[in-house]
Amino acid sequence: EPSYLDFIVGGEDSVIAHWMKAGAAGWRLDVADELPDEFIRRLREKARSVKKDAIIIGEVWEDASNKHAYGVRKKYFTHSLLDGVMNYPIKNAILGFLTGEINAGELCERLMAIIENYPKPVHRCLMNIIGTHDTARAINALVCKDVLHESKSFKANYQMPADLYEKGKRMLRAAANLQ
Repeated sequence: EPSYLDFIVGGEDSVIAHWMKAGAAGWRLDVADELPDEFIRRLREKARSVKKDAIIIGEVWEDASNKHAYGVRKKYFTHSLLDGVMNYPIKNAILGFLTGEINAGELCERLMAIIENYPKPVHRCLMNIIGTHDTARAINALVCKDVLHESKSFKANYQMPADLYEKGKRMLRAAANLQ
């Protein structure tokens, strides 16, 4: 919708220009793979016109280097739309390794895929996460996976046993070291 696009990125007091002038360093775009490339391009141009080193990070759950959405290959990196993405593949690899779902060889393969698939300048702009508000808390994913499949009311009243909590803290430290 042109009027919405103008409100967000068009004018001198667009949403992007307003917050960049107020001191924002850049933008993290929720569900970036749902946004049209043209929208991201215009957002980046507006942000960079106000602050030349503004950073644009996209939330993309898969390998963003070859992401397809709505039958179109996204151009995040081939057309310099995003500086980096939230690195869910590294989260999945680290947690998978620590829980024994994958072995060290598979961990290395997954990490090398990120290094090989993403343009080198992107590596320094990746949000290497262990968990987000959209995923199970890392400590739960590491030590109480069975609880994750329970009902909301069960989870609301669940108290992690002290021994699991201590194990979870050790595993979170290991995850942070791998991160």
